[in-house]
Amino acid sequence: EYNNRWFLFGFVPDKSWIMNMALDRIVSFSVANVPFIPNKDIDFSTYFDDVVGVTVPKNVVAQEIVLRFYGNRLNYVLSKPIHKSQKQVEGKEDEIVIRVKPNKELCQQIFSFLPDVEVVSPEWFRKEISKKIAENLKKYFPMHDRCTDDVDLCNVNKQE
Repeated sequence: EYNNRWFLFGFVPDKSWIMNMALDRIVSFSVANVPFIPNKDIDFSTYFDDVVGVTVPKNVVAQEIVLRFYGNRLNYVLSKPIHKSQKQVEGKEDEIVIRVKPNKELCQQIFSFLPDVEVVSPEWFRKEISKKIAENLKKYFPMHDRCTDDVDLCNVNKQE
C-alpha cells in the first residue's frame, strides 16, 4: 500500500523484472496457463527501503538527494519525512538530504512542495526537475515557449 492505493506485484519472466499494478486500476483478469514461479530472490520486507513509493527503478543506485525548502515548508517536512533516510544537512537550516533511488513518486513528492522546494543536488536530478517544471510552465505561458526552453519566462509580468 502506498498513498492510499494497494498494489499487486508480479514477476514478468520475458522481461526479467518485477511489475506493479494498482489494484483499483485493474479492469479485468484471466487465468493464465503458465506455471507459477515462487519468489525466492526478493525480500519484500526490504525491497522498498531505498525508494519513495512503490516504483523500484531497474539498474539505478540509491544516491543522496539534497532539497532546500523555503518559508515554513521545512517544518512540515521535518514533521512528516519524505523518506526514512531523511536528515537535516549539517550547517544548513533549510536543507534535508535523503538517500534514495530517484523515481516518479519522488518527483511527485517534490512537485507537491512547489513553489517552496528546490533540488540542490545531484545536478542531473536538478536539471531533470527543472526540465519538467519548464514543460509545465509552457502550459501556463504558451506564447512564451521559446523562453521556457532556457527556464526563463522573459520577465513575464503577472496578469490579473
